Amino acid sequence: MEKNTHNYGRFKVLIFIFLMLNLSCSKEADDSNTKTISGSVIIGTKDWQSIVDADLNAEQDYNAKAVADIRIPVMRTRCTGFLISKNILMTNNHCIPSPRYAKGVTAIFNHVKGVPKEEYRRYDCSEFIHTDRTLDFSLLRCQESPGLDFGFVQLDSTDYSPGDSIYVIHQNCDYYTNRRCDFHKKISFGKLVRKDRDFIHNADTLGGSSGSPVFHGDSHKVMAIHHAGRGNIGRGRGYENLAVPMSLIMNVVNNLYPEILSEEPSDVSNGDNNRGDVRVKGPGHDFKSALKIQSFPFQLKAGLKSNIKDYFELVAQTGAEVKITFSHADGDLDLAIYDEAGKLVAKSETLQDKEVITMPRGGHYFAVVYGYAGASNDYELLVTKNRNDINNTTLKNALPLKKGKLVLGKINAVGEKRFYSFTVDEELRLGIKLDFKHNEGDLDLFVIDDRGSIIAKSEGYTDQEMISTIFQKGEYDVIVKGYEEGIGKFTLELY
Repeated sequence: MEKNTHNYGRFKVLIFIFLMLNLSCSKEADDSNTKTISGSVIIGTKDWQSIVDADLNAEQDYNAKAVADIRIPVMRTRCTGFLISKNILMTNNHCIPSPRYAKGVTAIFNHVKGVPKEEYRRYDCSEFIHTDRTLDFSLLRCQESPGLDFGFVQLDSTDYSPGDSIYVIHQNCDYYTNRRCDFHKKISFGKLVRKDRDFIHNADTLGGSSGSPVFHGDSHKVMAIHHAGRGNIGRGRGYENLAVPMSLIMNVVNNLYPEILSEEPSDVSNGDNNRGDVRVKGPGHDFKSALKIQSFPFQLKAGLKSNIKDYFELVAQTGAEVKITFSHADGDLDLAIYDEAGKLVAKSETLQDKEVITMPRGGHYFAVVYGYAGASNDYELLVTKNRNDINNTTLKNALPLKKGKLVLGKINAVGEKRFYSFTVDEELRLGIKLDFKHNEGDLDLFVIDDRGSIIAKSEGYTDQEMISTIFQKGEYDVIVKGYEEGIGKFTLELY
């Protein structure tokens, strides 16, 4: 009997140790029975928010889309990861320490509040590329290039100072208080507290947040990758969290895989604006942060907050139509069009359930949605172009090209050309840059003078064509056209 009692006591100790080990791994109580592998902590009062409920600006909204819920079936664990190119995912080394752990890895980019599981967008990210135990990061390659749908973040090697604002976007929930909670996408705001080898921050996280991007509050670039916490006093509470500076990681990635960081983020594809990550990038709230409309027709559902204005940037043809529809009874919204200098061109302020403006001429514009007397309301924006009206496919209808202003364009058909014009008042050197996706269609760049003679051209085989030369006083035209059967979107800049 004494022996049995002794064995029972040992059994209870073993059970206690087993439970504590599972607690330190932050065991999840969801239906997939996953568990996490980090000691990250909530600091003080938990103040993270669902990205659906948070008042995000355009940059935060864009960055959130590139963050994913990472499922690791080999160990039945989960972590957070984020896209650094159209098909490269970064997470922690302690999440994916070797190729064996990458087997079967799935990334879910739209695991957000309100999106049912049957609508999750799952991507196979099981191709192992690299890991670094010292810097606690790993790289995986995803099939089907999810960055084309959800965008990808920009990394930042700046050595930021304590006191700077930061935010962490991660997949988690407080499973210590609700064992059946859903770890949908969250945003945690905080500060950079101090620096040693790691960046020490006070944004709330928990196990499962491992591999989360830490964004600088002003630049909105990834300054570090979150990976640990300290001072766990129980139930996931502690006093500080740690992140590896991105400057250290970028040195490694640039040396070994320079092509990965050579891509430039772009707006993600259109979608339902009310379903978390299947939204397009949200509208900006001033001219500088305006959402660029790059293809037509463009449709977007959005919610205008009280005393806030939504800004959209577009290059429109004569006859293009900008329309918002809404329920006037729920809040009166109005619409205005400004030119690229910020001068009011037209406005629509009726008492109907819609506001419509037809563009009087082609050019570079900003559409602004605002509430009468600070009203708030949901609305749908629709921008269409009148294909029967003139556009810049002929020299006569060339669109103006201004120094420092980015122009958005598209070659829609084989053999089509796009024309732009600019004037030089005195001799000076100028550059012209054409950016596009070469694998979707090769585009070329030409400059002609007022006599129609080609004075410069760029006909390369990359995603960019550039011209830099000294221009004499006079008028010039820029031509963008596809090589052979090349078509597609592009951006054009005079600098």
